[in-house]
Amino acid sequence: EREYVIILRMSERRLTWKAAVKASLWLVRGSIVGICIGLVISLFVTSIELASHVRSENWWLYLLLPAVAAFTVFVYKKIGKSLDLGTTLAIDAINSMIVTALNPSSETDPQIAQLQHRVPLRLAPVVFGASVLSHVVGASAGKEGAGVQIGTSIAGGLSRLERHLVALATKNKTVLKRGLYNDRDLGMWLICGSGAAFGALFNAPVAGTLFGTQVASPRINRLEAMAPCLTASYIACWIANLLKTGYHRFPLVDTVALDVSTVAKVLIAAMCFGLLSRLFCIASKACKKIVSKFRSPIVGAASAAAVLAILTLVEWKLLGTTAFNGLGYQLIDTAYLGSVAWWIPLIKLSFTAITLAAALKGGEVVPLLVCGATLGSAMSGLLGLPPSLLASYGAVATLAGATKLPVVCFMLGIEFFGATNPALLFLACTVGYLTSGNLGIYQKQLL
Repeated sequence: EREYVIILRMSERRLTWKAAVKASLWLVRGSIVGICIGLVISLFVTSIELASHVRSENWWLYLLLPAVAAFTVFVYKKIGKSLDLGTTLAIDAINSMIVTALNPSSETDPQIAQLQHRVPLRLAPVVFGASVLSHVVGASAGKEGAGVQIGTSIAGGLSRLERHLVALATKNKTVLKRGLYNDRDLGMWLICGSGAAFGALFNAPVAGTLFGTQVASPRINRLEAMAPCLTASYIACWIANLLKTGYHRFPLVDTVALDVSTVAKVLIAAMCFGLLSRLFCIASKACKKIVSKFRSPIVGAASAAAVLAILTLVEWKLLGTTAFNGLGYQLIDTAYLGSVAWWIPLIKLSFTAITLAAALKGGEVVPLLVCGATLGSAMSGLLGLPPSLLASYGAVATLAGATKLPVVCFMLGIEFFGATNPALLFLACTVGYLTSGNLGIYQKQLL
C-alpha cells in the first residue's frame, strides 16, 4: 500500500509538471499571437480610416463599386473559392477541435483531419486588400468580419510554423508524442487569433477574450483557452494603442433610475432590437439568394454593387450626405445627440444587405451597431428615455441578436460606453438575443 501511494504521488507530480509546462507554453503562444495580430490589425484599422478619408475627398470613387465587386469575386475564385466562407472556416476548425477533445478517436476521421488545416495564411492578405478596396469605393461594410479572418489565418499560420519547427528540432518527433503539441491544439490557436483580432479592432480586450472563446460554440466554451486568449487580446490591444491606432470614441451615456417603469421600457425596446437583428439576417439572406440566381457570380456581384451605387446617388441627391456608406459611425454620434427618424436604421440595413450580396468584404458588426443605435434613438421619444441610453443599448442588443453572443456584447457595451446601468444593459442584450430567433450572421455556430 505504501509503494502504491508513492507511485501515485510521483504520477501526480508528473501530471502537474506537464500541465504547468503546457500552460506556460500557451501563454507564450498567446503573447506571440497578440504581438503579430496587434501589428496587423493596427495597420488594417488605419488603412480603413485612410480609405474612408480618400473616399470622402473623391466622390467619383462610388462609381467603381461594380468594378470592385466583380474584381473581388474574380480574385476569390482564382485564389481559392473556399476562402469566401471567411469566418466559417475558423468556426468549422474550432468546432472540430471540440469534437476531437470530447472524442479523441475522431481525430483519425478524414473530415476532421481536413478541417485542421482549413484556415490558410493567404486568407489574411486577400481579405485585407478586399476590405480596404470595399471602403475606398463606399461599401456599407464594417471591419470585424475581415479582422477576425485576418486574425485566425495568422494564428493558423503560426500553429503550422511551430509544428514544422518542432519537427525539425526533434527529428524523432518525441516532443509531439509527449503531447506538448498536437493537432487538437489548432483550435486553441484559432481561438487566440479571433479573440486578439476582435479585441484589437475595437480596443476591447475583455470582449475580445470572450468572443474568442464563445464565437464558435456559445454553448460549449473552451475555458482552457481563456488564459492564452486573454493574453493575446490584451497584448494585441496594447500594441494597437502603442501604435496610436485611431478608435472611435463614443459619447457618455445618460443614467436613469432602475425602477419598474424603466425596466419595462428597456424590455420593450430590447424586443424591437432583437427583431431588427432578425430582419437584418433575413434581408441579407434574401439579397444573397437573388444574386445567386445569376449564372455568373461576377455578373451577380457587379449588378448588386451597381444597385448600391445608384442608391448612393439617390442618397446624395435627396439627403445631401453619404452617411449610410462606409462604417457609419457618424450616424451613431447623431443618434446620441437626439431622436432620429425611424427610417434611418432601415436604410443602413438595406445598404449593408446589398453590400454583402455584392460580395464586398469588411463585416457586419459595425453596421449592426449603427442600425441598433439609430433604432434606439428613434424609439427614445416614444419611450421617454434618453437618446444616448437607448442608442447604446440598441447597438449592443442588436449585435447580440445577430451574433448569438449576449455576454460578449454586454462586455463590449461596458468597454464602449462605461459601466452605466449594467443591469439594464445586460437585460437589453439578453432579451435582444432571445427575441432574435435562430438566424445569425455566423454560420456553423454550435447553438
